[in-house]
Parts: sequence; structure tokens; C-alpha cells
Amino acid sequence: MKKIRTPYITITLLIFFGFLLTSTGHLSWMYRLMAQTTAEAAYQISTVAGYGAQAIGILLSAVLLRRISSRKVLTAALAGYAACLFPAVLGTTLAATAVFGLLLSILCGIIAGSYLYELTKNTAAHHRALPFGVGYGTATIASWLLSLIDGGQVYYGSGVVIICLALTALTVLTVFIKPCQQEITQAQESSPPQIKPHVLLLTAVGVVLLFSLVNNIGFAYSAAEVQNGLHPELSRIFYAVGLTAAGFVTNKSRKYGAICALAALAIPFVVLALKGEPVSTAVFWALGYFAFGFYAVFRVIMFADIAD
Repeated sequence: MKKIRTPYITITLLIFFGFLLTSTGHLSWMYRLMAQTTAEAAYQISTVAGYGAQAIGILLSAVLLRRISSRKVLTAALAGYAACLFPAVLGTTLAATAVFGLLLSILCGIIAGSYLYELTKNTAAHHRALPFGVGYGTATIASWLLSLIDGGQVYYGSGVVIICLALTALTVLTVFIKPCQQEITQAQESSPPQIKPHVLLLTAVGVVLLFSLVNNIGFAYSAAEVQNGLHPELSRIFYAVGLTAAGFVTNKSRKYGAICALAALAIPFVVLALKGEPVSTAVFWALGYFAFGFYAVFRVIMFADIAD
């Protein structure tokens, strides 16, 4: 018998609070940029540069977590996030908003890398997809519910800072919850891959790039569409549906999860075929986010399994 930590509820809560915090901060930052510059410039800063900064943060987390405990890394990142939040979402100049927002994005990447590390380290492989899918899925629903506060204006005002600080505190508390223990047999654990590690890693990277390219070809949005009345928080409910469904399916069988993720590749091409037809832009958002839910779960669990 091998004893491992299986804090499924704790990990789900950590992913829930962590993702809700970072997505709330990112949306508020984007809206602040939109109030200070053009829609196209806001898109380039918040999405292109912002996602690049998040990638840097994930790489930094990989370096830090090899030397420092995940609790310390995550707690420090959350403290830095709280400090950068004020000038990022309440800044009076475009330069301050952009710079502190990019710092916020780097910290988002570190936070994400830390809770994904916790997911990999503290859960059995055959139960890993469900905490991730449910945690992310419920967080997107919560993000939409938050957007209803103050007549839909909460992300535009100073009240969002209070919400983010409360979420930061809840995330920190979750970090220090002691995981429960459960004994499982060696037979219950996933067998290590029988493929050479570098081949498996290159294949995984190729699959993720394929998913990302296909998704971006068939589905994308810009800050201009938000200014025209499209509400990303509402549309992301469909992302929650995709995430939760993918979590259940992948938890039951990696094979079925992979099949569903591959089948979801067809949705962006359906979106392409429908462009120009009298169909609301919101339909494209809904289909795209639903499909991306399957991509998100599949790619995270695939790399988590490789890390084992």
C-alpha cells in the first residue's frame, strides 16, 4: 500500500479561488485599458502582451517550484498580486495601468503554475481531471455572477479591488488547509507512459499547438466586440459547461477525454462555415468557449500525467 495525499476538495477550492481571482483581475484590467485607449490597443496590451506575460509567469513558477515550496511561492505571488492590483485596475495613466497590469499577468502565471503543481503532486492520476474541470468550471460561473453586481458595472469601479482582496485571502487560506490522507493500492495508480519521455513531450506540445491553432482560426474575439455590447462573463458560462463536462469524461477515461477533445476540433470549423450568416456573435463565443473547455482540461491533464 502506498500512502499519497488526495485532497480533492482542497485542490478544487484552490483552483476555484485562484482562477476566479486571476480572471477577475484580468477582466478589470482590460476594462481599465479600454477606458484609457482604443479598443485595438487595449486588446494588444491585455490579450497579446498579457498572455505572453502569463506564459513568462508559468515558466518562472517552474523554476521557483524546483527550489521553494509551492506554499511559499503561491503565498508570495498572491501578496504581490494584491499589491499590483491597485495601480493596475485603478491607475490614472495608461503607462501605469499597462506596466502594473503586465506585472499582474506575470503573477497570474505564477499562481496558475503553483496550483497546477499542487494538482499534479497531491492527486492520484485517475482522479485528477475532475478537480481541475469542476474548479475552473465553477469559477467561470462565479465570474459571471460577480459581473451582475452593481448593475453590471462592478468590473469598471473600485469595488472590484475589495472583491479581489477577499478572493486573495480565501486563496491563501485554502493554501494552508492540511490535505487529507487516503491509502490506495499500487494497482490503482496510473502506469507510467511506456514511450520515451522526449517523444511523449514533443507529441504533447504538438497536440497543444494544434488545438490552439485550430481554435484561434475558428474563434477569436477582440476588445472592440466587448465595446459593442458583447459580455465575455456571460458567454464564458459555456466555457464552464465544457470544462465540467470534460472533467467528468476525462476522469472516467483518458481515452474518451482525448476523443471528445479531438471531436471538439470540429466546432471552430463550424464557426467558420457560419460566418457571414445571420447568427449572433454570441453564438460564436458560446461554441468557442465550450470547445475550449475540452482543450483546456485535456492539455493540462496530459502534461500533469507526463509530470508523474
